[in-house]
This record gives sequence, C-alpha cells and structure tokens, in this order.
Amino acid sequence: GFVSLPSLTRANRSAIDLFVNRRYVEDRSLTHAVVQAYHTLLPVGRYPVAV
Repeated sequence: GFVSLPSLTRANRSAIDLFVNRRYVEDRSLTHAVVQAYHTLLPVGRYPVAV
C-alpha cells in the first residue's frame, strides 16, 4: 500500500482506506496499526492518508 508523507495529513481517519486481497475492509485494528506507526511523526489529532 501507500502512505502519505507526514506533511500530508487529515483531521480524521476517513482518508485511511484499507484493502486485503483487493477487497475494501473496515477494520479498527488495522487502522489503529497505521495510526500507531505514524503517531511519532504527526501532530496530535492528525492522521495520515493511506491506501
């Protein structure tokens, strides 16, 4: 997948789109993993753009 540079962020998690085996999934644990991977790089309350 692709994740934005830390300079491109959003105020909510709606720009994190996850696909497993080419199928869109909404999974809180996967979204949380993406957010945790970036939490030291982003300001509080900001989230990366990811596909």
